[in-house]
Amino acid sequence: NGACNLIWKNYNFNKTVVYNIRNSI
Repeated sequence: NGACNLIWKNYNFNKTVVYNIRNSI
């Protein structure tokens, strides 16, 4: 469950980064 939680956090983090990059262009 710890590994799955880490992957889920990483997925959400990457989604946020992509969202911020799109907004900054």
